[in-house]
Amino acid sequence: MPSYGRSARNRANRIGSPVSPGVQRSSQAYPGILGAWRELTQGVEWSPGYVAFLYFCFTTLTYYLPFGDVAIVVASVALLARIETIRIFRGLVLLGAFVGWCWMAFLASAQKDAALDPTWTFTKVWLISFIGYNVIRSQRQWKFFLAFALCCFLLFPLRGAFINYFGGNSTFGRALWNRAYGNPNDLAGFGILFLGFAGALTVLSKSLYLRLAGLGAASLILTLILFTQSRGALVGIALAVSIGFWSKLRNPRVVGALAVMVMVGAMAAPASVWERLGGLANMSLQGGMRGVDEEGSAEQRYQIMQIAARMTAAYPAMGVGVGAYSVVHARLATEAKSEFHIAGGKRDAHNSFLRASAETGFPGLALFIVILLSAFMTVRTVRQRSDAVHAEAVRLLRLGLIAFVTAGLFGSYTYLTMLYLYITAMELSVTNAAPVMDIVSSTRRQRATFRARGAHHPQPRA
Repeated sequence: MPSYGRSARNRANRIGSPVSPGVQRSSQAYPGILGAWRELTQGVEWSPGYVAFLYFCFTTLTYYLPFGDVAIVVASVALLARIETIRIFRGLVLLGAFVGWCWMAFLASAQKDAALDPTWTFTKVWLISFIGYNVIRSQRQWKFFLAFALCCFLLFPLRGAFINYFGGNSTFGRALWNRAYGNPNDLAGFGILFLGFAGALTVLSKSLYLRLAGLGAASLILTLILFTQSRGALVGIALAVSIGFWSKLRNPRVVGALAVMVMVGAMAAPASVWERLGGLANMSLQGGMRGVDEEGSAEQRYQIMQIAARMTAAYPAMGVGVGAYSVVHARLATEAKSEFHIAGGKRDAHNSFLRASAETGFPGLALFIVILLSAFMTVRTVRQRSDAVHAEAVRLLRLGLIAFVTAGLFGSYTYLTMLYLYITAMELSVTNAAPVMDIVSSTRRQRATFRARGAHHPQPRA
């Protein structure tokens, strides 16, 4: 081989070819805690729209600062200034169709006073998803958003719920916080979504500190879910784990991480958790769910779900309008008081699908299901466009959505803002699936690859 071939190969190694030592050391590119911070922040474009969107997420998740709506206005103006770069995805179109149908249900509703504000709020959910999809323009911004949202949940709802729980402020020994997190089942539902964020961040991170932080966050969230004693959330997590890790049983890292999370959660969980789960053995539709728990929660929910089914049968086309369920429920429960003796008053449907059908009819239910199915199809696209690590991170996000949808059979999450932000994050994983260069730029790597090929296949001299 001519001597110039060896020198070309050496030059390729120096600038970072696919086989160069520089790229092989990429896993060690972020040592220490400062390196972990550098991994999260390096290369993130802090555009006005992106910063405003992060501020809105902070206010929504923590309830700690005001002016969340102002942040959305600022982000919207920033998008209008770059209108030529606006993009859209399939799930956003489907969500827009669902929002449009909700307004049709509002127009047909006899409870317009109760349905107006919730319908308008759900319209803003579409706008928030649209903004998030357009201001997060790179994989680095996407990764930082995952970490930022996870930190917001850990520092406020999770911390506050633990303080309440150990301070004796609980509902029948079940952990809770305030506002949107004031119901143990809803708090557990939020926890499932952020459990997915923690898993994805752990897989994506190169820094050891970030991986340990992600694993620790997942363990804390799992412990919180156990403290809520939400049977629906625990059933959903069990289903997702059985689906996702069945093919990973030979991977010692996955098995080890799962074992640590389960051990930490099991050791921290009080005995009442296992007693509550043990009550599931007494489930019986013929018995009306009596005996499942001492407080009669399962029996009451079973009666509520029957009322929701009757409401859907009475209003199959348009429903009663978003937010009007509790008003109509109270009327139906009063009319059949002898049959539904513990389900009276203004109640929630405690089932995402039944609430969608009761409030928006069967067309609205169909749109809600199609939105979820569209999100599940995202992983197939990621596997075709991105590397194995990125695809594994999105696979964990999909497992989180599976657990959340399963928990939604026992809780009303149909119009939850965080659900659609989660779906948007999954879609962004496809849009921003181009690999991120940590050591050398994409242009330099292409140049190095070209030189390396020239070194192995020199052209004959004239």
